[in-house]
Amino acid sequence: MILLLSINLPTILIFYILHKTKPQTVTTLPPGPPPLPLIGNIHQLGRAAEPHIYLHHLSKKYGPIIHMKLASRPLLVISSAKLAKQVLKIQDLAFCSTPNFLGQQKLSYNSSDVAFTPFNEHWKEIRKTTQIHLLGNKRVQSYRHVREEEISRMITEIYSSTSEEVDLSEVVLSTGIRILCRITFGKRYEEGGSERKVFHRILRGFDALATVFFVSNYFPAFGLVDKISGRVKRADVMCKAMDSFYQELIDEHLESKKIKDEEEDMLAVLMKLKNDDESSSGLTWDKIKALLMVSLV
Repeated sequence: MILLLSINLPTILIFYILHKTKPQTVTTLPPGPPPLPLIGNIHQLGRAAEPHIYLHHLSKKYGPIIHMKLASRPLLVISSAKLAKQVLKIQDLAFCSTPNFLGQQKLSYNSSDVAFTPFNEHWKEIRKTTQIHLLGNKRVQSYRHVREEEISRMITEIYSSTSEEVDLSEVVLSTGIRILCRITFGKRYEEGGSERKVFHRILRGFDALATVFFVSNYFPAFGLVDKISGRVKRADVMCKAMDSFYQELIDEHLESKKIKDEEEDMLAVLMKLKNDDESSSGLTWDKIKALLMVSLV
């Protein structure tokens, strides 16, 4: 990384000098701590042991609305209930879209899901499909037997344990994963099994890709650094493994016999919508995989 910065430093300085010599447009921005050239306020947030406490102290100095910069990205910090209501409710449409971060774009099949998609007509359609066909009251009630069976197994597991101590956090987490898997794609992963290990590896891959720092997220002009450092290649390898996991689930559903409506898992519902000529969902395989990702995570 030091070598890369040394190589790119002259280019960065030239870019900065040219940028500063351009006529600056007059804007009225909220107050905030002065940013450094190029990196903005990243250094201040990065070294804060407790960011929420640090931002609280800033609000006492600069007021309930603060303007900061994460490199090229503007950041607004809201520190009052009145302004929070404006942002989250009254003017929700102006603030509800998510930024286009590289890792999230790859995970969501280029914003084909309902979590990382900017607010637009596509998001409205996907959300409508999710609300009606996956999370509607009738559909949720159809999975009641799954929840009851798995909770019954959990109680039996705790009752029959030979150990004097039971890690309830681990037991409840395992039960939640089993319920989720059965509801989402109709499979129950046993503890310690090979399929369970693959599933956990997929979740760890998501966590790594969603939180990794990509230079291009904050310095779009220097996206080449991500390729040279190997971050893009590692992200592609992770996404390929996840795609293979989703595709295997889809292939299993395509090969299986017809399932009764009351026993359909979420993947089966999405596949039926995709094949339904009368459906206006516009689902594709990529959209279905992106929705699978959201359901699992």
